[in-house]
Amino acid sequence: MIYDLEDTIRCPIIQVVEIFRDKLSALSPYLPNIEKIETLERSEEGNTINLINKWYGKVILPPVLHKIIKVDKLDWTDYATWHVPENRVVYRLEFDGFEQIAFVNGETSFAADGLNTRVRYSGHVVLNLSQKIGIPELLSQSLGTQISKMILTLVKPNMLKANRGVEKLLKCKIEI
Repeated sequence: MIYDLEDTIRCPIIQVVEIFRDKLSALSPYLPNIEKIETLERSEEGNTINLINKWYGKVILPPVLHKIIKVDKLDWTDYATWHVPENRVVYRLEFDGFEQIAFVNGETSFAADGLNTRVRYSGHVVLNLSQKIGIPELLSQSLGTQISKMILTLVKPNMLKANRGVEKLLKCKIEI
């Protein structure tokens, strides 16, 4: 399932990118489904910055999913490659407990819009339920689509809340 979301952050691009790239953990208080975010690794090579961030979720999974996913909450590792001159990050997410089931890849780009910043989140979510729990392929595709939609209904609002969190952190008052 493909996702694509655009939004405006009422702060200058340099400050916005710095928060998302260098101070991501500062956003966790603004994300109700996130307990904390930790940067596990950071390396720089020319105009590229590679980050591995661990996200600890507060979302408790329904008991029915415990047969599929052997964890109580949703945590994930975010492998991000920042292309600094382009103000763009490419990422993939690995979810604890269902690494062979869920595949999320995406890109977030930032563009100056006057004194504001336009941010675009795009990517795709793929669930392969037949791989781990032996659901027939046809049923797996249908169920995977429904679960992907559910995931996106949680993810998209968090993206917007992260943007509002940046505005609060930076105390920006720029008008859209």
